[in-house]
Amino acid sequence: MISTQKVSQIKSTDQFPEEQVCIDETQSNHKKFKYSSKTTQLKLPIKKQRGQERNLKNFPKLIGNNLCKYASYNSSKHPQGIQEMIKKKKTPHQVGFKIADLRQVCLSDGESQKLFQNYLKNQLLLDLIYSSKINDPLAYIPGICNYYAASFVPEKMVGSYIIK
Repeated sequence: MISTQKVSQIKSTDQFPEEQVCIDETQSNHKKFKYSSKTTQLKLPIKKQRGQERNLKNFPKLIGNNLCKYASYNSSKHPQGIQEMIKKKKTPHQVGFKIADLRQVCLSDGESQKLFQNYLKNQLLLDLIYSSKINDPLAYIPGICNYYAASFVPEKMVGSYIIK
């Protein structure tokens, strides 16, 4: 820790040892300028996100699994579309929700559609932030926006992006 006494003793014209080395080298050789510089790299704990994570390949599966959890915690009586998703999730084999399943939830009834929209709008980003599998949840915001917009017109929900 630097005390205020040490800081007040340093003048702006003072030279530090690294700077002195640079000045000596440049003065000794006028034809070539040699600057010694030390670079330090910061290593962040967050890994750089791979391109395969951003392509939204498993995004419908993540939405479907988390939507079932959200529905079970937030509503006592599940709408018909959500009930079908929960039944599919409870089957013994591993379930991979697809875009067609999410589209069917929105098409089944209005309550399921509203619950799906509320989940996308209020909870999905939080689920992504607290997920240990996702390094950069903010990269998924365009995908969330696309699914949210497609939930109003479910017949156009065909891929990760809305068909125009």
